[in-house]
Amino acid sequence: MLNQTNLPSFDKEAPELALGSFTDIANIAEHFRPLTLEQPTVELHQPTELYSSGFSTPLEVFLEFRKEYNRPVPSMGDASYDWGGVQFATFKNEYSDLENPQINDMSVVTFAHYQGWTFVFPGDLEEQGWHKLLEKDDFKYWLSRVDVFVASHHGRESGFCKEVFDNCKPFLTLISDKSTSDTSCTDKYYPFCKGLNVKNPLDEKNKRYVLTTREDGAIHINVDSEGRYSISTTA
Repeated sequence: MLNQTNLPSFDKEAPELALGSFTDIANIAEHFRPLTLEQPTVELHQPTELYSSGFSTPLEVFLEFRKEYNRPVPSMGDASYDWGGVQFATFKNEYSDLENPQINDMSVVTFAHYQGWTFVFPGDLEEQGWHKLLEKDDFKYWLSRVDVFVASHHGRESGFCKEVFDNCKPFLTLISDKSTSDTSCTDKYYPFCKGLNVKNPLDEKNKRYVLTTREDGAIHINVDSEGRYSISTTA
């Protein structure tokens, strides 16, 4: 993790930005200035080599954006932070870890644990990246704790890795995809989920295994201070 040069080297309120897709980086750079940036350790020339479309405007914006962050701070999982009862852990592949480096396989995978519930946000990680991270025992330990799994790469086939579910037995998978998406592999996640009760707009509760923004609209998950949960959708 890196801090901005004009900010203190440590701040418990610091939000994160994960390296994955560059598409919206211009909006972030213009409207939101996070205190810290978490990314794989990459040399300035390496993103250009990795990004399939070559030197694009989003990539140029990102390379300028990251220059502001060059002071090290503790990782999100450091005990020095007070996240209000939330525990975080992050994992990432470095450029040198991968036999065939691809930009998506360097996504930062973030675990968040609160009141007995663990969520995982794997960014755009694809199969090669999953396999490399699965070589780490502490990564597999965190996977074993997951209750809610956010599908990698918007539920695309390229983000699915069956071996992940040798260690991960979630109750629910969430897929954030577009209404016009034809790449979602929803059916592949279904067999690995145990299911949770989800309330629809008609106030009906049904046991669900996979939710998608494409079919279910906005997905709201609430976990209170006692670990009690409620999940609802807007469609």
